[in-house]
Amino acid sequence: MPNILELVTPTVATLVARQVPEPIANPLTSVLPNVRVQGRKSKTVRRTHRTTTAKFRQYDAEAPIGRRPDAIVLTELALPAISEKLPITEDLLLQLAEANGAEAVIARIIESIYDDIERLTTSILNRMEQARGQFLSTGKITISENGVIDEADFGLPADHLVTPGTLWSDPTSLALDDEQTWARKVRTDARTPVSKMLTSERVRNYLLRNNQYRGFFWPGVSTPPTLTPGQLNEVRGQFSLPPIEVYEGEVPTDSATTRVIADDKVVLVTDNVGETQWGITAEARELVGSNAVDFTQEMAPGLTVVQYPKPDPVTIWTKVAAIGMPVAGEINGLLVADVAA
Repeated sequence: MPNILELVTPTVATLVARQVPEPIANPLTSVLPNVRVQGRKSKTVRRTHRTTTAKFRQYDAEAPIGRRPDAIVLTELALPAISEKLPITEDLLLQLAEANGAEAVIARIIESIYDDIERLTTSILNRMEQARGQFLSTGKITISENGVIDEADFGLPADHLVTPGTLWSDPTSLALDDEQTWARKVRTDARTPVSKMLTSERVRNYLLRNNQYRGFFWPGVSTPPTLTPGQLNEVRGQFSLPPIEVYEGEVPTDSATTRVIADDKVVLVTDNVGETQWGITAEARELVGSNAVDFTQEMAPGLTVVQYPKPDPVTIWTKVAAIGMPVAGEINGLLVADVAA
């Protein structure tokens, strides 16, 4: 009987897992890109930079001493572990034994292994997308599940969580003015311009009917028509605002399907707001130290796949493991607005 643990090597299984596509269209990796790090701890450096204004002095007087109002905060945090596993059952193992090497049964088991790798990887990618959504909605990651209670608060300033004076569901709201104010706030605090605006189709549709936007596109028209998405972005371009990116990501949970970002939010980000860091699992370290597989230190960060036997009942488990989460870069490059009821 072929050894089932030799049908798909850990290296091949791991490479397969890392090629599984994101399960959500337009994933938030466009904002918080995947980065592999050597280790399981993340170090983030946050620098607060403020300028000063000099004062005139009298001739022949000593120059006043300047000030350095900058502050640098170094934060180190451990990336959390996430993993799932699925069994190859006793029945399948017996079929393999009874087939005496029949190609069809072996092919079936190999296909089952690859299917399990895809299922497990997709599940982990869904959870990481959910974490990205939480980061972009709150500026922090809160975990309270499976016996794990933890929080990584990246210190998003309170004035970067905003609500407009008039909700955007009201066509008379000054939505264009609101966003320009918020974009200036981000540019001032992060010293970098806003590069993306994420929101739901619902909020985008409010803007298509917004009087201020329509008035700029159809000046002088008493009852301007509803804008198209392209026309909306034309107006935004006139005011140096990025095109709207509609995000409708949902992930399955235990009892339902849940939105990754609530559909009443607008998220403004800079290019350096953060990244999704993937560290090195204990499983990857074992593979690096093994003489049985070709798995190098450079390959170690990221998703790792291993298989191992259990005697009672006789089972072969396929496990996909990871260490990682979204981590802030310049947290002032994030501003979140609740714009609808």
